Amino acid sequence: MPQFYPTILPHLQTWALSQPLFFTASSPLKGSHINISPKGLPTSSLAIPTESTLLYLDSTGSGCETISHLYENGRITIMFCSFDQIPRILRLFCRGRVVEHGTAEYNLLLPSLGTGEKSNGQGIPTARAIIYCDVFKVQTSCGYGVPLFLEGKWEDRNTLNQWGQKQADSGKLEEYQVKNNVRSLDGLPGLRNARKRKGEWTRIVEGWLVVLRVWGYLACFLMGLFLGVLVVGSSSSGFGETLWKLNGKGFTADW
Repeated sequence: MPQFYPTILPHLQTWALSQPLFFTASSPLKGSHINISPKGLPTSSLAIPTESTLLYLDSTGSGCETISHLYENGRITIMFCSFDQIPRILRLFCRGRVVEHGTAEYNLLLPSLGTGEKSNGQGIPTARAIIYCDVFKVQTSCGYGVPLFLEGKWEDRNTLNQWGQKQADSGKLEEYQVKNNVRSLDGLPGLRNARKRKGEWTRIVEGWLVVLRVWGYLACFLMGLFLGVLVVGSSSSGFGETLWKLNGKGFTADW
């Protein structure tokens, strides 16, 4: 079962900093590309200075998806997972920002990065920015589906299949789905079969989502149209000469 926390508990901080790699995920508000990146060298590039803050050193690479996404919308998720005998997945849902190389804040934050002999970003000459993450939600889950890496070999864990078979044999698998798979963390509709078993009118719910999506597009179009008219009107009469008047019906503009 997943567990949620408002901050990174001390034992989770220690565990995260001991992992050999972590992953970052981000996406644009529009577009088709959702980015997922593996990150290594945590002993020289990662820090959890407070229970609600994570920093990592971003190295120059062939792309800049995470940086671009953070400049646009600030959304980022950090994930750690265990490959040893004690399974765990740790997700940190964050609002992030980019602190670029050469800025005063970058130089101020750099000494806090890393825990090993090559801390403070040493050994990463290609560093281009520090990604500053404010954590607003922490989730841990079992990690039974993540493989083991023991003595140089990868092995599948048997725990997840054993648990699933036990749930199916006892007739509790569908009950588990109804309890855990009906909604996403943001309240979006989940597994349709689970929602039907719960008695939800799935077509109505999904139809309402389509209405909301179309309304969102329409609102963006109307806002763009309004701003276009505003810019054209301001340009034709001289910017700054627009007089806004408040009447009983709202704002009107005299050009």
